[in-house]
Amino acid sequence: MLSDDSLDVFPVLFTEEVASDDHFLLVEIPHDLLSKFRSLCSSGASKDEKLYIKGRPNDEAVLCSEDRTYALKSAQTSNSLLISKISKGPGLHYNKLEVIHSLKSTIETARISPRLHRVKEVLLPSLYKGTTEKYLQKDKIKFYALQELQAEVQASDLELSDMLQRLRVLTLDGVLRLVDLDYMYEIVCLILECAEAFSFPLEEMDLNLLLEKLSDHEIAPPLISHCLYSVSELLSNGCCKLIESEVSRVLGEKILKSLVLY
Repeated sequence: MLSDDSLDVFPVLFTEEVASDDHFLLVEIPHDLLSKFRSLCSSGASKDEKLYIKGRPNDEAVLCSEDRTYALKSAQTSNSLLISKISKGPGLHYNKLEVIHSLKSTIETARISPRLHRVKEVLLPSLYKGTTEKYLQKDKIKFYALQELQAEVQASDLELSDMLQRLRVLTLDGVLRLVDLDYMYEIVCLILECAEAFSFPLEEMDLNLLLEKLSDHEIAPPLISHCLYSVSELLSNGCCKLIESEVSRVLGEKILKSLVLY
């Protein structure tokens, strides 16, 4: 409590400029987020360190750091919260407290799982199907670059990046494309057939030689590289090693899709 030895009464004044609720918001934040706010407010803050509020007009807004997603919810308070400023009189003594705003709610933040369902929703219309690509009516389809998708999806950049990797999303001509499972399966089978035909060890395949052999097929080079990198690990000696779990996942997804269609 503020006090002044020279005053028996500490006046609190409601000025004519007391603002309505749309002028100020009080946000309650967890400790891990508080450190980010302090860092952003410091003079030595990195240009890459940012916080974003994401959501379409009808979405519940979320706050995103570079690696986490937080819900933003309005919470009503039983008593009004007064935002005030202290006006100083002569010398060092405080002589009045001016209320400049009255609030009846605060914004609470809580970490949540990223809302990633929209990734497939916006990328499926531009699904890459290989040989049928030439029949795609590109003028009637919305294509998304990474920055546009980051603005649409309510997730941090790191969480979104992990999701794009799990979905094996391809960057082609500057836009993001989901690759059709049947087409991905076809290319993975070609990789395995090529490795067997030329006796490439699956634990250490010559990457350049493998790409050269696969180029004989009517598949766009970016697609071959993308599919190969999706199911393999690059080694320091210029070779690649097939990741058994990733190859099995493609084969398993194809089998499950066939069973569902059947």
